[in-house]
Amino acid sequence: VHEQKVLSVLELAGALLQLRGSRDSLHPLLIRDDLRQAHRKLSNNIDEFRLRITSQYQEEISKLEDHLGKRLRELERRAAGRGGPSNGDDREDEKEKGEGQSNQQ
Repeated sequence: VHEQKVLSVLELAGALLQLRGSRDSLHPLLIRDDLRQAHRKLSNNIDEFRLRITSQYQEEISKLEDHLGKRLRELERRAAGRGGPSNGDDREDEKEKGEGQSNQQ
């Protein structure tokens, strides 16, 4: 192919003969085709895994955001004096209250 993007008949014939090759040169062509197919399959697998990982990541982030939002609202209610203890984390608060009362006496 030249600047004019034209291929002469002789160049075309030479290229076709190189592609055809001999019996001995057929093996490298088959290997090249196998590599091309394996590359395409691997690329497709990578794309599928990337999509799956992205989806799972988004799901986990959403769950974490929901959990943190609920916990924050619960802590805000407790700070405002409207809510009571809801799990074992409140034992530390009770312990600190008890120490504060004993220090006042």
